[in-house]
Amino acid sequence: MSTAVWPSLPVEDLKREEDASTARELSWLLDSLQETLASLKSGLEDCYALLAPIEPGSTLVMSSPRSENVKGHVTRVGDAVVRGTIHLRLKTLPHIDLTVQPTNPL
Repeated sequence: MSTAVWPSLPVEDLKREEDASTARELSWLLDSLQETLASLKSGLEDCYALLAPIEPGSTLVMSSPRSENVKGHVTRVGDAVVRGTIHLRLKTLPHIDLTVQPTNPL
């Protein structure tokens, strides 16, 4: 990037002003990034708290709206499904029961 100043400044003054401008720009950039980085850190900590296996687990109920085609429950700890039962009733296939046990987590 080139800089042209009119009336032209001596080379020493121009270099000093360029350095001062660069320092101000760096200071502004670092100040503006602090809020963004704090927000990013907070978001990552929230994601970690949701996925970390600190709790005994979350049990989620599964069902299909206005019908009994899908019924069941799934328990997850962190990002792993550790227990669950799903009952499927499909028109083209016989009824299916799927089970996940703690001895065989997904």
